[in-house]
Order: sequence, then C-alpha cells, then structure tokens
Amino acid sequence: MCIFKKSPLRIFCLTAVVMAMLALTPLSVMAAESLDVNAAGSISVTISDSDGTAVAGGSLALYQVAETLADETEQPYYSLTKAFAGCDGDPNDMESVSKADLAETYQSYAEDNKVKTYATAQVGTDGTASFVNVPTGMYLVVQDEAAEGYYALSSFVVTVPTEEDGEYVYDVDATPKTEAVTAEEPKQEKGDEGQEKKPFNIRSASSPDTGVLGRTVIILLVAAAGALAVIICLLAVKKRSCKER
Repeated sequence: MCIFKKSPLRIFCLTAVVMAMLALTPLSVMAAESLDVNAAGSISVTISDSDGTAVAGGSLALYQVAETLADETEQPYYSLTKAFAGCDGDPNDMESVSKADLAETYQSYAEDNKVKTYATAQVGTDGTASFVNVPTGMYLVVQDEAAEGYYALSSFVVTVPTEEDGEYVYDVDATPKTEAVTAEEPKQEKGDEGQEKKPFNIRSASSPDTGVLGRTVIILLVAAAGALAVIICLLAVKKRSCKER
C-alpha cells in the first residue's frame, strides 16, 4: 500500500490546493465591507484625446437607469427605475450583453420616450465633468454636446458603487477618450418637425471600463491552472511514494 510521506513536494501540493480554492472564491464574498445601498456617491468623467490631452468643452447628461439593491446575501443587483421600466435592457445581464450595447439600448429608449435627465454637467477646462451626491444605481452617461472640434463620446453605463480589489467604491471615475474631427461631418437629416437630427455617436474611442469586467475569465483561468497543478503534484507524490515503499 502506498503511503504519502511528508515532503516539500506534498507541502507544495497543499499550497496549490489552497490557491485553487481561493481562486474559486467570488470576489464579492471577499469584499472587505458590506454594500450600503443608501450611500451617496459621485461620478467623475474626465475626457481626453488619443494623446492624453484633456478635451474641454461640451456637456454631459446623466440618466439613472436602475437602482442598486442587495439580496439576502448582501450581493448587489439592479432594478430598473420607473422611467426605464419598459426598457428591454436587463441591467443584471452583463455576461451576454456588452456594456456598449446596453448603453445604446438605454439611450434609444430614453430618446424615444423622452426620459428626463437625472442631472447635467459642463465639461471644464481640465476635461472633467462631475456629478455629486449620486444615489447608488446604474447610470447612463450621454454627451449631449460635444467639445468644439471633437466627436461626441459613445454613451456608456456606470455603476455606483463599483468594485475594485474586493472593496466597494462609491466615488467612481471614468476616463473615456474621443478624437478630433478630421473629415467633413455627414449632412444632418431633418427631423419630423424640420429640426436637424444630431448624428448618433458619429465616431469615438471605446467606452471606459467602469465596472467589474473580465474578472470572471481571469478567475476561471487561475482556478484551472491551480487544479492542473494539484493533479500533477498528486500524481508525482503517488509515484514517488510507491517507489520508496
């Protein structure tokens, strides 16, 4: 009968097991503090071009799409506000739908149903627009007026709070980028009332990462690597113990 003996190899295997278990632990469980759905936060949006230069001017509009609630395990989930209750976009589905598509869905709904903005803010000389005393929830950020000589930002969604390094952050920073206009803009179409329609996000850089994205893939990869290390170690220890029998 093969007997496992204490050895540095066995200690290494036990360490690999612990690492694999930690990798499988949800980040939300590792949060150092409980979610406070009644807290007030802020959203700061700093716009720059591809060279990192601040882009001043224009204004941003903020829409509250959903409220943040906590389930029985104090994990956050979102409930659409009354203004967006008829929208098809699911604020809790961040796996099958990209944030960019979700933002487009919410913007189209807001335009079609004339949803009122939660707040507006001018972009200062440092390229920053700030929204303070913001309740927890999911928000849609739209640049309703672009800076002179620049394309409008692509609309994006941001959550308050967001999660960073296992902790809830209620003062959220977003750093989207835009580009200078280098070609003649397309001719604007006339609306039903004879007013010019603004082109829908003619061109812009990608939306900022303002949520917990890509962490699931990283966790799964680390867990798989840990599990593979465990299997290799166990086989090696068993083979070595059998030889020493």
